[in-house]
Amino acid sequence: MKWDYYRFLSRLGPVALSQGMPYARCVEYPEVVRRLRLASDDRVLDIGSRYSPFPALLAMRHGCSVTAVDPEPNFEKKQMAMMRKVPHALKLAHEGKLSFHTRDAGELPFPDGHFTKIAAISVLEHIVDEGPVMRELARLLAKNGLLAISVPYDPYRDEPKYYRRKVYVTGQHESEEFYQRYYNDDNLRSRLVEPSGLRLLSTDYFGEPGFNAHNLLYGNQRIPWYVRRVLFQPLAPFLAPLLIRKLEPRQFRHKTKMYTCDIAILILTK
Repeated sequence: MKWDYYRFLSRLGPVALSQGMPYARCVEYPEVVRRLRLASDDRVLDIGSRYSPFPALLAMRHGCSVTAVDPEPNFEKKQMAMMRKVPHALKLAHEGKLSFHTRDAGELPFPDGHFTKIAAISVLEHIVDEGPVMRELARLLAKNGLLAISVPYDPYRDEPKYYRRKVYVTGQHESEEFYQRYYNDDNLRSRLVEPSGLRLLSTDYFGEPGFNAHNLLYGNQRIPWYVRRVLFQPLAPFLAPLLIRKLEPRQFRHKTKMYTCDIAILILTK
């Protein structure tokens, strides 16, 4: 998955390639895909992928039909601009195997049980009220289908944060600050599992038990962004598998910085 991602970015040009795959996604994407057990006859829904090539890679690698939705106003336009630079992806889009929709995930125009697999990777934490979205995803999930969710995890805190202006998720907060919630074991159940009415199959936790490379790559504002982009970002696909490990809740450290890669991956079914 990682190297397919970078090959895709190379077709988009040097700027896209320099942005690379976000550090935590180097673990999240492969782990989610492994748990979804994708097959060529799957109908996959991916929510909140924004301008990531992740939906296209699912269709290209696994032959499944992929529908991606995001509320970003230019989502469909920018995704299709990317597809036009990758002939295989563009072909899948023309064949109807890959489609993009600028929609709110809480209200989607698809019939009940339409999707056999659904992925929501690091998106639900940016939604102030996840309940309607979880109920909608449950409605769309086919019988015995799989829903994979990844969210930031911290067993020691619950409070949401408004911590950055110039929001890219629209309509979340009147001051247009970027919203993010951390989840612990209690609110994973109360905010995600219980509103969906789905059955929880598994919960896995990942984090950096040692050196916090994620904070160095993304959170250290004393290092100019272009220095981090040139010097640190190319190391992300190599560092992530080494430093981000599967952990138990008791192994997570108390952290105060928002820039951490601690995540929980939940698999639910109907």
